[in-house]
Order: sequence, then C-alpha cells, then structure tokens
Amino acid sequence: MGSLRHRHAGRLCPLRISQATTGSIEHRIGQWTRDEERALDTQGLVALGPLAMSCLAVQAGFTITVESEYLPKHLINGRWHDDVLT
Repeated sequence: MGSLRHRHAGRLCPLRISQATTGSIEHRIGQWTRDEERALDTQGLVALGPLAMSCLAVQAGFTITVESEYLPKHLINGRWHDDVLT
C-alpha cells in the first residue's frame, strides 16, 4: 500500500498512481483467490485500501484508469449505484 503514495518532483504523478493501483489490485486478487474458501469470502469483494486511495486521487483531480471488479467505478467517482448512467 505504501507504493500508492508516490511523488514525482514534489507532485503526485498520475502514471505512478495508476501503476501502484494496478499493483495493489493484482496483489489483492492473489490474496483473495488463492483458495476457494477465500475466493467466496465476501470480505474480499472490494479492495478497500486501493479504493480509498483512488477516491482521494479523483478528489485531487486525477483520473483513475484502472478497471477491476475489486474497484467499483461508481464509488471512485462519488456516485451512488442508482446515479450511474446506463
């Protein structure tokens, strides 16, 4: 999770935020799918750490390009599920 706090020349770097988010999600997938019991555990459905950091990045004006079922887009963009355009 510490890798999500990358800075470049005193400013947050969008590329590194994206890379760190991807790495965190991949790690999360590895942890929560290593056996069937963990894969079915509802506590692993959302990656809360990367989700929180992604929300903060969006609030700071960054665009999160990482897409994953572990990282709900409507939460990152600050919308309720009902507000999502279909």
